[in-house]
Amino acid sequence: APFPPRRTIYAYLDRQNLPGFFRNFDMASLDAHSPSRPRTSVPQQGLFLLNSGFIARQASVLGRQVSEIAGREGNAAAIRWLTRQTLARDPSDAELSLMNQFLESPVSPTTVSERWLCGYGPFDPATQRLGGFERLPNFVDGRWHGADGLPDGKLGWAMLSPQGGHAGNDLNHAVVRRWVAPEDGTVRISGTLKHDAQEGDGVRATLLLDGGQPPLVGEVDVAAASSPPLGQWTAHHSETKTQVEGIAVRAGQTLDFVTDCQTGPGHDSFTWTVRIRYDGPPKRVFESEKEQPTPLPEPLDSWALLAQALLASNEFAFVD
Repeated sequence: APFPPRRTIYAYLDRQNLPGFFRNFDMASLDAHSPSRPRTSVPQQGLFLLNSGFIARQASVLGRQVSEIAGREGNAAAIRWLTRQTLARDPSDAELSLMNQFLESPVSPTTVSERWLCGYGPFDPATQRLGGFERLPNFVDGRWHGADGLPDGKLGWAMLSPQGGHAGNDLNHAVVRRWVAPEDGTVRISGTLKHDAQEGDGVRATLLLDGGQPPLVGEVDVAAASSPPLGQWTAHHSETKTQVEGIAVRAGQTLDFVTDCQTGPGHDSFTWTVRIRYDGPPKRVFESEKEQPTPLPEPLDSWALLAQALLASNEFAFVD
């Protein structure tokens, strides 16, 4: 588990100069009693707790437990159990009714906008086209790779880290760092491709718009050949700048940073960090090293969301 089940924070306070951080949690004046505080919260506190990975993890655990109780004993018994676990009391009739209404409401599906994706696919040097894209399935220690580790029985040495990675064992398993454009505009690319080993034949890096697929008019390709690469570089025991300017993109289009092994998989570790910047105000910047994607958390179900709401309440956080 990424978080411990218990956490306590102690702090020394200066009554004359209370740090602003404590105001986020609606901390009352140190000189006055505030009996109404357990039923209040402030936006900063709610935002912090609703986005806290620690709270979400504990809510998920509670959600699984209370869901099992609901299956055996019904919703009312489960709500009472959950309220006792979090607030150390039974719910009032009004609270019981509100929580039942909450559980009966459909959970709105959540759409997550992913800016960077780490995957692999077949790269054809003749057509300069990426034949497909599949996500690398396993994320361990900040690196994406095959399900069985390195090397993987299917994907071989294919791996992507924040700084670079390792090309796959053949051209069918080129590694692909994909960026999805958030808006229309013109972007420029800057970066450095580096290959350290003297052995082997180095790596080839290719920048493609939409995988090198030709543009479409209606349902018919306007060109039999693929769209030309925006840039291509090789490195063998060397490094080279990877800079391209004036790339027009539409929202939802992809820039694919493809790295392949050329002729063989030996000694194909590389570093390739890229920076993408929109021209014109506002100058939005995206950096592959700083924005390495991580696995998306599983969405919380109704019971876990109810547990999260109770854990984010002032009554749970404070004992006066």
